[in-house]
Amino acid sequence: MFSLKKLFANKKIVIALAVLVVLVLGYFYFSKTLATKENISNANLTALTSIINSTGVSDDNKINAIKLLNITDAKYTAILNSSQDNKLTKLKELLNITA
Repeated sequence: MFSLKKLFANKKIVIALAVLVVLVLGYFYFSKTLATKENISNANLTALTSIINSTGVSDDNKINAIKLLNITDAKYTAILNSSQDNKLTKLKELLNITA
């Protein structure tokens, strides 16, 4: 049986384990990000982010413009058809856009 003290005494092993943990966490983070965007065409994704980032336009008009894109992904239609006031904020969170 090996000892954990001996295992962690070697700095190379500790560094390798830390790198492995970072890689695994990064994989899960980016796979979630990509899964959020994979069901939308590239043109619709570009149009969606342009509408969200546009200035001088009210949030209601932005939501109406986004509805005209006819995005069929269930995550987006659920947000757009909800009765909540923070639709734009939820779309930004879904797309990982910071304000």
